[in-house]
Amino acid sequence: MNNISLIPSSTLCDGITYATSKIGKKRIEMAEEMINKWACHLMDYGELVTESKSGIIVELATGAGFGTCGVTNSGLGAGKLISIDIDYACAANAIGIAKYLKLEEQIDSMVANFWFLPIKNDSIDVVCSHYGLDEAREVNRILVEISRILKVGGKFINVSRNDPTIRIRQTLGHIEFSKEEYMKLASCAGFYCGMDALKKEAEKNDFVLEYHKVYSPGNSHERVISVFKKLKSDRFPGYVPR
Repeated sequence: MNNISLIPSSTLCDGITYATSKIGKKRIEMAEEMINKWACHLMDYGELVTESKSGIIVELATGAGFGTCGVTNSGLGAGKLISIDIDYACAANAIGIAKYLKLEEQIDSMVANFWFLPIKNDSIDVVCSHYGLDEAREVNRILVEISRILKVGGKFINVSRNDPTIRIRQTLGHIEFSKEEYMKLASCAGFYCGMDALKKEAEKNDFVLEYHKVYSPGNSHERVISVFKKLKSDRFPGYVPR
């Protein structure tokens, strides 16, 4: 036993901080490079999300952290950001960005299922998602959860591909389906089915579309930013998230 040298907990914490800071720095550098190449929408997205410079923001789908970088780059002000993903490695990207920017008091991460968010009713000012809906199933169910956790007047700000079949064609491109057939498959699986379908489902959940803009960078796919506002809050009496 005397030959065992224990590593002090402070040293472990310093090591974790350093490692995650390196992750955060790398993600920020990649986001900056991406903006210069094709992500012409990212700065607008960040400004829309952080417009009030206060309140609580929930990000659905941290992913590689590019959307998180867009938000932090615009400045959180006095606001707070909770970045959520179903993958631990992706959630760690938000932790890394927070540590690198020394914003640990304002940015936190959470691993959770978007269908049952562990967040109280009417408690969030802004929900945002940077391509998160494009990667998710049961989009309609996710919209229910977004509506539930947002305050009345709260905003849902979303970035998605303008062509909803891009992702499914990348997966099933070797099968000679028509675009209509791809759309039918996407609809049956509850995938994102385009701006018109998203607007229709959002309206069912007490949202109104306030703003949308399509970006056509030329060297990449078209993408659209949409801003939805929650109009009322009487659909979830006594609802408690699982």
